[in-house]
Amino acid sequence: MDSRSFTQQVTETVHESTVSDVDTTNGSTATRHKNQVSLTDRSVVQKVAIIGGGVSGLIAIKCCLEEGLIPVCYEMTDDIGGLWNYDAKAGMEGKASVMKSTVINTSKEFMAFSDFPPPKEYPNYMHNAKLLQYFRMYAEHFKLTPFIRFNRRVRLVEPTDDYSKTGQWIIHNENATKSEFDAAADIVDAVILATGHHAFPRWAKFPGLDHFNGKKLHSWQYKTFHEFENKTVLIVGIGNSAGDMAVELSRVAKQIRLYKYVWPSHLTHPTLAVLGLIQPWGAINPMSELQARWATRVFKGLNSLPSKEVMEDDIDDKLDEMTKRYVSSPRHTVQVDHVPYCDELAAEIFCKPDIWKYLTTDVKLGLKLIFDGCTPYRYRLQGPNKWNGAREAIMTVNER
Repeated sequence: MDSRSFTQQVTETVHESTVSDVDTTNGSTATRHKNQVSLTDRSVVQKVAIIGGGVSGLIAIKCCLEEGLIPVCYEMTDDIGGLWNYDAKAGMEGKASVMKSTVINTSKEFMAFSDFPPPKEYPNYMHNAKLLQYFRMYAEHFKLTPFIRFNRRVRLVEPTDDYSKTGQWIIHNENATKSEFDAAADIVDAVILATGHHAFPRWAKFPGLDHFNGKKLHSWQYKTFHEFENKTVLIVGIGNSAGDMAVELSRVAKQIRLYKYVWPSHLTHPTLAVLGLIQPWGAINPMSELQARWATRVFKGLNSLPSKEVMEDDIDDKLDEMTKRYVSSPRHTVQVDHVPYCDELAAEIFCKPDIWKYLTTDVKLGLKLIFDGCTPYRYRLQGPNKWNGAREAIMTVNER
């Protein structure tokens, strides 16, 4: 596998394999409904493959279970947590890891799971080890781990021969430990790609780099400050990782067109969704959770997507907006604002809180929703799979 993202490779494979927008069920040729993307013509989705056992993968498993779907999660390592599971030896193909010293840069209440607040005694800005512990608590509480197949590397996701009729996929996977040959090809009804966009490094290109004789290291490979003591270090970039490295060391694709950053716009059937492929101003967890809640409802047939033309127009509008706000770069094609994007997703699954209603029926809650920040719990007040503890979680944020 090359340095392109797994998501990009999958969507390219799918694009090459699905060229028709025509439904040929029962030998007939019926054009898809003008304002709706078809789900499948054989009943509803049952078995869902989830690629990746990081935070987005855990969220996807839970959302599948909430909608009565059968999740099968493929995780190439022997543990959950993905990027947030610190591994000093990380560097295997497709495996990323935070630095040993990494602390989250968003408050625990703003990056929390919408129906599972972090413990009161946890610090507001958690070290990666504490954050991983929180993820473990979430997985244990909702009994998610039994649905994960550890040490399984997915090599290829491709449509079945009868995809145009069924919307099904083939998941080609193998033993990631390479201790034994154990390849398999599993057929599933839908796929959620939850690999994120940090698994492969993206190197900066500038004149002279190829002729530099010193050590060249990507932040993807950096884990601790050891071996850098008393050395002159140049850091290229001003992203989160570059900032973390600068602070610590100072002490010693082809574009993927995704509708609302979730749905490939060219597919005949909406049975493949992408989670976490965004660069948010704010915490990513609540966004991934809303993406997963939406995806599983579409898989279930409870929500539908608009026509391809409508999706393409939405994608173009977002790209135009990005062009006006940011310099041209892969990072800024997936940049999203926290509150507007969360509200946009929440509106799709009818869980966006009606603040004006709460101002007339529950003034204290309504005022909290306006003035106390956008915590994820607000998206469990109403709508599908609402949580009875959402109001209390909102009202007691400052106590945690």
